[in-house]
Amino acid sequence: MSCLAGSKIVIEREKNKGIVLEEYKFNWAGDFPKEWQEVLTTLLNDDVLRGAAGRLVLLSDGDFSHFAVNACQVSQHVRINDETGTSQDCGLFNEETVPSETLFYSSLTSLRPVKDNPVFKALSGEQLVQFGGNGSTGLGFCTVNLI
Repeated sequence: MSCLAGSKIVIEREKNKGIVLEEYKFNWAGDFPKEWQEVLTTLLNDDVLRGAAGRLVLLSDGDFSHFAVNACQVSQHVRINDETGTSQDCGLFNEETVPSETLFYSSLTSLRPVKDNPVFKALSGEQLVQFGGNGSTGLGFCTVNLI
């Protein structure tokens, strides 16, 4: 398994270079593309994203899919009955979350002119948006920027 990686995370031992993600070692095949790094680290006005310079990794689709399926945090919970304060029958559920600092990218298409679309107007400029449940626990908060 090999990858392209930023210099800050490359480990060198006995003239071999690689990186470690979770419990897997990847052979270093070269630097993460500088042009991509410049674009990715300046997409948002975000100190954490700017600090990612030198820490980005490019994996194959197969290696990345393994992490997407197997390395996301899964927390098990029990739904509590409000009246009794005890666990509710059939109340066991799992909650899967992506790691902090995950960067998502998507394209949006408007079926009407962009200037008249309320979604595009509401999201113009960089802002904080909360997706999904558990906003009170800090989950689901994302910085959104339409370019």
